[in-house]
Amino acid sequence: MESNKTSTIRNASITEPEIGTMKPIANDDFDLVQLTGHKPVLERNYSRFALLAMSFMIVDSWSGIIGALATGIASGGTVMLIYGSIAVTVMTMAVALSLAELSSSFPTSGGQYHWTAELAPKRWAPLLSWYCGYFSTIGWCVVSASITVILGQFLMAMIILVHPDITYQRWQGFVVYEGMNVIFMLINIYGRKVLPYVHSIGFYICITAFLVVNMTIIGSAYPKNSADFVFKTFTNGTGWKANGIAFIVGLTNPAFAYGGLDGAVHVAEELRDARRNLPFVIISTVCIGFCTMIVTAIAICFCILDLDKVLATSTGVPILEIFYQATNNKGASIFLLCVLFYLTCAATVASQQTANRLIWAFARDGALPYSNQLQSIHPRHKVPVKAAILCWAIIAILGFVYLGSTTAFNALVGCNVLLANISFAFPIALLLFGRRKYLKPSLFPLGNFLGPIINAVALVWIIFMVVFFDFPFTMPVHADNMNYSSVIIGAVLIFAGLYWMLNGRKSYQGPVSLVVSSQEMSQTTHVMLENGSRHRRCISITAGAEYRRSAL
Repeated sequence: MESNKTSTIRNASITEPEIGTMKPIANDDFDLVQLTGHKPVLERNYSRFALLAMSFMIVDSWSGIIGALATGIASGGTVMLIYGSIAVTVMTMAVALSLAELSSSFPTSGGQYHWTAELAPKRWAPLLSWYCGYFSTIGWCVVSASITVILGQFLMAMIILVHPDITYQRWQGFVVYEGMNVIFMLINIYGRKVLPYVHSIGFYICITAFLVVNMTIIGSAYPKNSADFVFKTFTNGTGWKANGIAFIVGLTNPAFAYGGLDGAVHVAEELRDARRNLPFVIISTVCIGFCTMIVTAIAICFCILDLDKVLATSTGVPILEIFYQATNNKGASIFLLCVLFYLTCAATVASQQTANRLIWAFARDGALPYSNQLQSIHPRHKVPVKAAILCWAIIAILGFVYLGSTTAFNALVGCNVLLANISFAFPIALLLFGRRKYLKPSLFPLGNFLGPIINAVALVWIIFMVVFFDFPFTMPVHADNMNYSSVIIGAVLIFAGLYWMLNGRKSYQGPVSLVVSSQEMSQTTHVMLENGSRHRRCISITAGAEYRRSAL
């Protein structure tokens, strides 16, 4: 009987894709084996700064608030842009602190769904992890689509500014969308070695662009608005009779500027010293994001000379109209928008990278259709090519939704922040309601006093968003301006539930978790030679002894 349960394995290595010479395992790789039971297959080629650059390029709050500018201006005007940004940042920081602690405790590419599986009661862990994973995965594909579509709008806006007789057609934006989507997929497949440097350079360009854009519009705009206008003017162009509801609905603008906050989490298995660096990256992303966003918001408010014209601009891109009002020069306005076009491209590359890493991790644990295929790593490119192709395909399909109906596509875009935050709510709620004791040692502990307070604030904020961000943006409501976010959320729930009933409850056990004592850690090297959540096997290799494989 014992011989059936164990077997002799010699010369095993977790640092190479094939069985070979045994080598020492880095702490990061040991953490990964202990947490997931999976052999490390991705190279840790991201430094702390490179991942911070990538994370900030995704969030890029100062250009993010520009991207959703029309909603903010109509739902509160300058008051929304400034005070709304401050309020959202305070609440977002509570979410970021919670994610930072969790990521240090469980530094895996699975992120939220893995944390949920670790913290939830054993009976409910697979189901809760399953739902969390689907909200997160679908949310990231929607994030990528929502950024990509902006490129077509920017490009056509520049053309319309020069040729006012041209009218924007959806098919034009669709062509740009699909073309750029293919380019970004190829970059993610073939650019593995250079992407950390691309993100790092992009960060410097982003900060430089932030300075150039803001100094240009402040220096060129004449006359400028008064301080009273900037800090005291409330505009309600939503149709809501209650200004409070209009303001709350407008908070989607600064909330959108923090979309993709967990981007760094899903690249954890490519980050060196992940336990220490992930919290730094997440918190720094919010801090830098706020500093750049609030300055941009104030600069824009001083330079809006004709608010009605900004909202009704023929280009369809309010920020281009603001650039033109400030500079009174079409060439300068187009140059500034080209800068934003580049930053949007960089953000899309990074968001697609995050999305395909999450698809790969979720497939590795057997949660997606054709998981055996999607979890594979290309032997030459050393990236999950099939996951990247699936990510491209999903985004391409969402492009056809845009071509068919802007209302339907806007519903998807509008709920991308909600999908992500719902996935955050799973592990944060578990921490708050008695599961904090199941956290593994973290290098960013919030403690038993501050931790629950911060988790409570984060959870209240997420619930607030789920309730109020489902409200229509404008009144009266009809089919074309209805907020369909609740429909999208319901569709995700139904899809994940049906697939759970058909397949998940039989095959998905959640991520593998291996608990190893510190004494055993010092004496034994653990490696994984078999993937998949169904078998949960770990190979324990003791120096100078027979190699035994134990089923856990």
